[in-house]
Amino acid sequence: MKDRTRRLELGKMLLDVAKYLLTIVVIGGLVSEKVGLDAIILGFLFTFGFIGLGFQAIPPEEVDHDQF
Repeated sequence: MKDRTRRLELGKMLLDVAKYLLTIVVIGGLVSEKVGLDAIILGFLFTFGFIGLGFQAIPPEEVDHDQF
């Protein structure tokens, strides 16, 4: 149970990091003209990487088979 809770919290944290990174990339691209296309693409790649890691870290739901 403790391992499941740790994985769930890690997954939620990685998804939060992805949201913050995407926010920084979008706002930085709109506000600053120094942000180039390569930085935006790299930011999106890291964002999708963190999203993938977050979903991998979140454990699947436990199903109680005795109910059926």
